[in-house]
Amino acid sequence: MGAAAVVLANRADPALRLLLASRAAFGLPYDVLLGYTRDPFGDLAAGRYDALVRTTLEQAGLPAEPAGCLGPARRRCLSLGVAALEQHRRAGQRCRGPGE
Repeated sequence: MGAAAVVLANRADPALRLLLASRAAFGLPYDVLLGYTRDPFGDLAAGRYDALVRTTLEQAGLPAEPAGCLGPARRRCLSLGVAALEQHRRAGQRCRGPGE
C-alpha cells in the first residue's frame, strides 16, 4: 500500500487529521491557506481541521472527499470508518442525513 493509499484509507483518524492540518498550516504558503480558510492558525489551535486537511490533500493532488460519501452527512460517514466508506463506494451509495 502506497503512502497516498494509507492517507486516504485513514482520513478519519484523529492523529492523522492533526498531522495533515499541521502540515498545511506550517508548510503551505499563507495565500494558499487563505483560499480554504480565513483563519488557518486559529482553525488549527481550535481543532477545526476540515479546511486544513482538505488543503493538504488537494495541494498533493489527492481527493479531499471519500468517493461516494459527498452528502451533508459525510462527517458522520467519515466517523463510521474505512469499512463503511468502502462499502458505500462499492455499492455506489452516498451517506444520507436526516431528511435526505
